[in-house]
Amino acid sequence: MIVQPEFLLSTTHVGTWVFVIFVSILSDLEIPILKTIAKPIGLSIFLIGMFFLYWGMVHLKGAFLGNVKPVSGKLVQSGPYKYVRHPIYLSMIVSTLGLAFGMRSVWGMITTILLFGVSSVLRGWFEEKELVKVHGKAWDDYMERTSFFIPFM
Repeated sequence: MIVQPEFLLSTTHVGTWVFVIFVSILSDLEIPILKTIAKPIGLSIFLIGMFFLYWGMVHLKGAFLGNVKPVSGKLVQSGPYKYVRHPIYLSMIVSTLGLAFGMRSVWGMITTILLFGVSSVLRGWFEEKELVKVHGKAWDDYMERTSFFIPFM
């Protein structure tokens, strides 16, 4: 049995979430000003990320199943997909960074960027290879108008 790379990335996502939370709980950034403002700022960042996650899921509708291969013949270009091609991954990274910041965890933030960020980019690349097969020129045109992760870049 051959293990597909997208399966490994899916497993990596789950493992990364668990690892980031674990490290976040065990770490503590000792900057006095952060003791009073880290939790509300981190919670705000987390909620912003969750809002964008929900917004992306609403626009994907039934196509939000965690697959790398498209399950819908429709190319979604509305909502957050008007600005970035992978808003769900971006929102998960933002939410996790908010969680780590709220817990004042340097290791949580580093882990989020290095493991979760990198695995999200790789998974996005795998998805884009599949999406170009399904949507062809429409996908190419969409790629020219939108950013991979960060809006307006």
